[in-house]
Amino acid sequence: MAKATPRHTDPPFPTPPDPPEPPDSPNPMAEDNQRFQSFKEALIDKENALNQIYEVPKEHTNMEEESEVNNDTITLTEDEKRRLYQPWCLSVIIKVFGKRLTHAYLKSKLADTWKLIEPLTLIDLGWDYHIVKLSQVQSMHKILHEGQWFVVGNFLLIKRWEPNFVPQQSTLTRTAIWAKLPQLPTKFYDKNILENVGQRLGALLKIDTCTSATLRG
Repeated sequence: MAKATPRHTDPPFPTPPDPPEPPDSPNPMAEDNQRFQSFKEALIDKENALNQIYEVPKEHTNMEEESEVNNDTITLTEDEKRRLYQPWCLSVIIKVFGKRLTHAYLKSKLADTWKLIEPLTLIDLGWDYHIVKLSQVQSMHKILHEGQWFVVGNFLLIKRWEPNFVPQQSTLTRTAIWAKLPQLPTKFYDKNILENVGQRLGALLKIDTCTSATLRG
């Protein structure tokens, strides 16, 4: 009697399900077209944004209109004017004609020419105008009445300081000059005669001491 090992039978292998159908393959041309259209639309939107008319908000417009109506004017009292003007009342305004000089050079030349008893303070106003700020009446009198002054051969305009002086709007209407009378006979070196000559030229300010005393021709 033969002994046999029973034969082992494997279970049947399950059949896998059918794979799903792949989705439609993407169309690269369609994507590029969509991307191009988006970029074009962005450009159009940007152009429209740049070309649009800018409108000021109403609140800003109202503020500007109110500002123009009110004019934002600050009114000074007489006490404030006196306080503001007092430090400048002895000052003079100058301008060099025909030549533009640096601030340091002009200040040095004026100090050498005038030889004042106080330090010279020179302030640039623009348009070739300067303020010489003074604190001594003697200094102001010397500058105004003991010239005609020249700086490196150029005439120096001098006028008393005035409030609200605007260099750009300033116009020259008068200036102080020396009038020479060459070969005037000495018999006419008379105060009354010289005053009459001066009055014919303008408002007489001063007669040269040597001329009035007949010390020099």
